[in-house]
Amino acid sequence: MGSSVVLEFWIFILLLAVLSLGLLYLYYSRKRTTEHEDHSYLNGLKYLCDGENRLALEKFKQAVRADSENIDAYIKIGNILRAEGLLNNATRVHKDLTLRGNLSEEDNLRVKQSLALDYLQSKNPDKAEKLLEELKETKSMYDWVAPHLVLIYEQRSEWRLAFDLYEKSSLAQTDEGKKKLAAYKVKEGLHLVKSEDEKAGRIQFKEALKINGRCAPAYLALGDSYWREGRTNDAITAWSELCSKIPEKAHYTFDRLEKAWFEKGQFSKLEQFYINFLTEHEDNLEARIALSEIYRKKGEYGDALKLLQYTQKKEMDMELIRAQQIRVLSEKNQVKEALKLALDLVEKKIQDNIEKKNQELMEFSITV
Repeated sequence: MGSSVVLEFWIFILLLAVLSLGLLYLYYSRKRTTEHEDHSYLNGLKYLCDGENRLALEKFKQAVRADSENIDAYIKIGNILRAEGLLNNATRVHKDLTLRGNLSEEDNLRVKQSLALDYLQSKNPDKAEKLLEELKETKSMYDWVAPHLVLIYEQRSEWRLAFDLYEKSSLAQTDEGKKKLAAYKVKEGLHLVKSEDEKAGRIQFKEALKINGRCAPAYLALGDSYWREGRTNDAITAWSELCSKIPEKAHYTFDRLEKAWFEKGQFSKLEQFYINFLTEHEDNLEARIALSEIYRKKGEYGDALKLLQYTQKKEMDMELIRAQQIRVLSEKNQVKEALKLALDLVEKKIQDNIEKKNQELMEFSITV
């Protein structure tokens, strides 16, 4: 009896020892696996930061083989595949993740983000839009969704939808955001004008200017709309306002203003406009050439050349200046002077072309 109890005792101790050893083996085995997984994942992050996509991809694959629950590694695998142009593979990886029922809310959002980008890059806007609309419902995701979703609206020319979406994002409060919103208003206005609703179009152009007072296309479109309805004075006012507020883009109005004042029989106002404009913006090349052209047409060649010589001293666009000088001198019957300038211009173009070819040859030699 006593020996039987002793035997059972030692069998119990032996089983306990075996169990303990087994547990220790599992613990250290799991620890080594986890360490290997962590090591692979961290190396993957390092390679990714260094721009070594292929090496990062291998490390992330090792990480998910060690732990299939490493969602971040799976997401990054798909992202790398997308960056490498393997869009079908990227989509498959991210789509498979959406089928998992145990994703956290944060991981679910991140997977949808990546999948939406896959669809956008693979030119599948309908599927991308569906995901982006879902993501938009999460407040923290709105600013991320907005620039991607408006791209889809832009491609479809759905300017009102683009405006309404972008306006609600914090991006709309930046200077670039305001420019974008104004551009959407202009696009919507042009669409209405094309549908022969000039008044509704002008309302959109004016809304654009309330958002961005330096929106040149809005001033041009507003003036053009007035012009089409025969409201010449209003058209001149809109175009002149552009010149006043955005002088660096004033040249877009010059042909329009010339036509408008000519139609009104007030061509002298155009000359005075250029004189006044150059008083405040003396380095404006287009205005100087335009005014010199008026002097040329009036036969006032001396004044025309004086304007161009001043511009030449300012070292502006010499080809335009030379071309205008040649034109004026030719009409002034100073053929030799005009020919000399023409030859100088041709010689410069030839020399520039030679230098360009020499530079291309040197660059080619370096690469070879």
